[in-house]
Amino acid sequence: MQIFAPIKTQFMKYFLIALTCLLTHTAIAQQFGRAAQRGQRGYTPPARDIQATEPEKPDANQVTQERAVYYAKELELDAFTMEVVKSYMKNYYTKKFDIQYNPELKYDDKIELLNLATKDYENELATLLPQEKVDRILVLESTRNLEKAEKKKKKRKKRKKGN
Repeated sequence: MQIFAPIKTQFMKYFLIALTCLLTHTAIAQQFGRAAQRGQRGYTPPARDIQATEPEKPDANQVTQERAVYYAKELELDAFTMEVVKSYMKNYYTKKFDIQYNPELKYDDKIELLNLATKDYENELATLLPQEKVDRILVLESTRNLEKAEKKKKKRKKRKKGN
């Protein structure tokens, strides 16, 4: 029987190691193997991938087309004059969007350049239209932006009121 003694101790050693591994494996699998499912305690939804992207620059042609229809109704312009106004508008919006979406410019520089672009636009319109219509276009332009800002403020107030 002494011949089998070293075999028994080696067998017992391996058996105990295997048994320990098996038991710890099942304990670890219970803790980490299955994640909590929706509705279960301890469930946390996976993190969303938030990709910080710069806002897209609007298309000057599309904005010009949308606003030209609106201005044509408001100002009652003929077809030729409207086409010329569209070309002026396209140039103005192209300049405006280039300035607004230029990351190299500082805020103060952008304000100055936008004011210059607006004055150039006003001068171009003044060569074609009477001053009343030019003023009306500029008022329509500014009120349109104000209306959007007011709508956003109302939405924020509703959200705050609801919470």
